[in-house]
Amino acid sequence: MRDEALVIHKIFAQAASDFSQKAALKIKKEGLWQKFTYRQIYEESRKAAGFLIKQEYKPGDFAALILENRPEWAIIYLGIMQAGLACVPINPDLSAKDLKNLIEDSSAKIIFCSLDIFSNKIKGSIDQVSVRVVPVEEEPFKDVSLDNISWPQVSPEDIASLIYTSGTTSKPKGVLLSHKNICSNFKSIEKLGLCLPTDNFLSILPLHHAYSFMVTLVVPLFLGAQATYAYSFKPQDLSQIIREGEVTVLVGVPQMFSMLHREIFARINKIPFLLRGLTLPLVKAKLRRKFSTLRFFACGGARLSPKITRDLSMLGFTLIEGYGLTEGSPVVTFNPLEKIKFGSVGKALPDVEVKINNPDASGAGEVIVKGSNVMEGYFKHPELTKEKIKDGWLYTADRGYLDKEGYLFLTGRGEDVIVLSSGKNIYPEELEEYFGKAVSIKELCIIPRQEESFGQLKDSLFAVIIPNLEFLKQKNEANIQARVRWDLENLSKGLPGYKHIMGFMLTNEPLPRTALKKIKRYQVRQKYLKDGLPQISLGETVFCEEDEAILKNPLAKKIIQYISSQLKKPVSLNSHLEIDLSIDSLTRVELGLGLEALLRVKIPDELLYSVSTLKELILKIEGLGELKPSGREERALLKKPWAEILREASSENALKKVRINFGSLDWLISCFFKSIFLFIFRAFWFLRIEGRENLPESGPYLICPNHASYLDGLFIFSSIPFKNSLSTYFLGYNFIFEQPWIRWANKMGRLVSIDTATHLTEAMQVVAYLSKNNKAVCIFPEGSRSIDEKVKEFKKGVGILVKELNLTVVPVYIKGSHYSWPRLSLLPRFYPIKISFGRAVSLKDLAKVDDEDNEKAADDYEIISRNLRKEVLKLIC
Repeated sequence: MRDEALVIHKIFAQAASDFSQKAALKIKKEGLWQKFTYRQIYEESRKAAGFLIKQEYKPGDFAALILENRPEWAIIYLGIMQAGLACVPINPDLSAKDLKNLIEDSSAKIIFCSLDIFSNKIKGSIDQVSVRVVPVEEEPFKDVSLDNISWPQVSPEDIASLIYTSGTTSKPKGVLLSHKNICSNFKSIEKLGLCLPTDNFLSILPLHHAYSFMVTLVVPLFLGAQATYAYSFKPQDLSQIIREGEVTVLVGVPQMFSMLHREIFARINKIPFLLRGLTLPLVKAKLRRKFSTLRFFACGGARLSPKITRDLSMLGFTLIEGYGLTEGSPVVTFNPLEKIKFGSVGKALPDVEVKINNPDASGAGEVIVKGSNVMEGYFKHPELTKEKIKDGWLYTADRGYLDKEGYLFLTGRGEDVIVLSSGKNIYPEELEEYFGKAVSIKELCIIPRQEESFGQLKDSLFAVIIPNLEFLKQKNEANIQARVRWDLENLSKGLPGYKHIMGFMLTNEPLPRTALKKIKRYQVRQKYLKDGLPQISLGETVFCEEDEAILKNPLAKKIIQYISSQLKKPVSLNSHLEIDLSIDSLTRVELGLGLEALLRVKIPDELLYSVSTLKELILKIEGLGELKPSGREERALLKKPWAEILREASSENALKKVRINFGSLDWLISCFFKSIFLFIFRAFWFLRIEGRENLPESGPYLICPNHASYLDGLFIFSSIPFKNSLSTYFLGYNFIFEQPWIRWANKMGRLVSIDTATHLTEAMQVVAYLSKNNKAVCIFPEGSRSIDEKVKEFKKGVGILVKELNLTVVPVYIKGSHYSWPRLSLLPRFYPIKISFGRAVSLKDLAKVDDEDNEKAADDYEIISRNLRKEVLKLIC
């Protein structure tokens, strides 16, 4: 390209002259591709400039551009440049209030927008006397004559764009970019040699953002290349656009490539592990055929996991990551095509300098940038400009380091850094990527929270999490909270304590994001945290006629009123039972029993666990057939006593898993296996046993140990006396005991495998059945294995069993359990184990309200569970 002055419309005029008849922009409308040549865009942009000049707008005036991606965006922008005005690109998705604020802040004198935006967001909120609004559908430039127009002189130092930053942490700031800033940034990218005049860029990201504006508009139009506008953002439509449009360069953000990675590898992971090596070349070949025109992906805007780059590279894709910021016009670094480093955002562009200010011992410090691409300053904020630009260097506030070859590695975004009261710096993007590996988590945002501890305020990390409901539904996970906590605990083991997530809440609402899909953390804090406490409001929202019809139904009104009264919180049709209402397995059972009494209809357990929202629950209950709602509000009916539930027989299917009577052969086999396990555990785990004399000679009673290892059940089985063996049963995980390699031994080994997450009532009724037959049952009151040696809170279910069945309980502490087979270990480890059987405690002992903690308990069941945990804790030595 010839060396032109660093003025936007002059460089484009040269490109239009060199590539006059070549297609510059392409968009699909009504099933047909429409192409705009360089000559057409040049002529139309001249008319737009003529329109502005004839309307007597002056050089330096601001013109707002509020449009989605379309050819008119480029035409109007170039026209604004040639008229000598400065453009204010604004996100069309902003609310009417936010649009008004930015328009007023910029003092824009004219607005170009769509008719839809004018009608729904601008009309009535903007004073159209002082600000003219021009809907592009009215074709305002159609009949503009260019005769007798005095074209203004535009210099490289003149302001070209006023771009408001995305505002991830605070109110958006206006960044002033001159013609020189933007054109020099293009020149640097051109020298890098990444892009060619033969390229076709897919324009997906919004053009009002500096990154998309530079890489999918300025670069292709100045190079003589082509840009294709996407008419849909669905993955299947995008792949079709790429093929039909013959796209060679796809510019995106990490979230987009993360979705692509997840979709591809979800299919790959369905292939049996042993066959993946054979099928991977076939998958790679299929993908290359499907995207045969693509040269490379370009990613920027936020942190990208190196794993995604590496995995996509393995499949034959080239993904180059870059770094920039609006204040840098915006591109600062890019990975060279010939030598990509995974995890790095690349090398500084030609004519751009990058340094690390005040590096620490590891070489990491603040990234600072120098070059003609550095902004002119912040609009109306000279004091902020002085803080940001010193001696020509732009202080980005982002942290990183440079390797020996000059590649930049970012360690944290400055605007998002969380500084704890301990002085530790937390970079949430890094932790979000780490914890985002959990299969139960779809998205999460980590924010700081202050809590009072021993009279002092203490900082900790809090997460707002969108669970992966599709995965959890496939796995039949009813206790979403528990599964997410399990995954967080597992991942936390690999981190120092100050990086642990100390609290979280679940939501099914999308996280607020910027145009480039970065999380708006300040909005997350405002919405979900108040005074350090999680906040969420639930109100009734009607989305369609179907919802209105449901709400008018007397049955629905009864169900909503009942559940709201029981939970003591407002509920809505779209309230998610687990996420919004915190309903766990036990609460589902209790609500189901209450609804049975209220509606006088049998509600199967399967129904309760197959629904996710209140709306689904109502529709399922309606589908049960004839209902007989109670005419009176008999409160006594609304809570079916647990004693009555436990007296009822369990299902035939559950009782088939239980064997009560055993013969001599069974006794011999049990003794044989018990002896073997006892020998192995004494020889390799140095098993010691204390307090076996505390076990009653006969049942019924419960054995309640702490739980931190897969071996815990075998430890207990090996430790109880021979005379107790055939009368002691173990309630365990369905997904373990139902495996083919162990299922055959369940009855003989007295292993009761029932999924307590979805069949809790059934499991408790089986325990009641065994108790009636004078059997002992070993259950783990924590509900799941602990992540460490600490004893977790006991579930309320054990309190129900103890009280309603009047059972004696033997507390047990397994010392060393966590180290014998940690949750994150694939295989067991040899570690000394000590089993301590405590004295048997009665219901009377466990039901005592003897401290402030118990006084705050919700009911007797919770008091019993808490006191039982204290008995286990007494055994720690």
